[in-house]
Amino acid sequence: PAASAMHDEVTVDPLFTEGISTFTVGGKNHQHTRAKYEALFDVLTLHEGGAGAPPEEVTAHGMKVVTQRPDETAALVDCLAENVPDARIVHVRRADRLAQFASLERANRTGVWHTRDEGTSGKRAAAGVDAEPRPLDAARFARYLETCDDVEAQLLRLRETHRVHEVSYERDILPNDPARAAALFAFLDLPAVAPTWMQLTKTSPPLETFVSNVAELRAVQDEQARR
Repeated sequence: PAASAMHDEVTVDPLFTEGISTFTVGGKNHQHTRAKYEALFDVLTLHEGGAGAPPEEVTAHGMKVVTQRPDETAALVDCLAENVPDARIVHVRRADRLAQFASLERANRTGVWHTRDEGTSGKRAAAGVDAEPRPLDAARFARYLETCDDVEAQLLRLRETHRVHEVSYERDILPNDPARAAALFAFLDLPAVAPTWMQLTKTSPPLETFVSNVAELRAVQDEQARR
């Protein structure tokens, strides 16, 4: 109840590139833009309050930011360092980049992103989500791996300016063990309670059921790791 967060993911641009100027028309005043970041962050993340608690009783509030390119990641890191120095960073990482890439490609192809939502089974069938396995482009995957490395390099800069807590998808989320959340609560100075509101069960099928060239792609990932 002492935590509040936006429901939707937030893109880097324009919030972390333009700030308050996103909503104004009087020209780009750099000083005005920069001075209002913390206030803007508070307004966006506190407006709903915590579960059962009014905004004035919320002690931790934040947003989930999605970044996909090195340049926008650098903009995010620079903005946080300059304008939101007291923010605590929860960095969620997924070690299996092939599974991550395949899920992204699958979602972009079918338009079905959240398979755990109610009523998505019909959408998945209509979109051919679980149809016969198909190959993924190995060269595209190689470029994706390089992009991931460049994005990670930018995110690691946050350790120089902020308190950072790393969450591993495979270690902390996939086992669906509520006890794994205790370290996160401690990092945010929140009381440790059972996260009964979270549904962490993995719903996507094994890679081999929808990707036909898994061995080839694993070889690409191994070669990239060696380099």
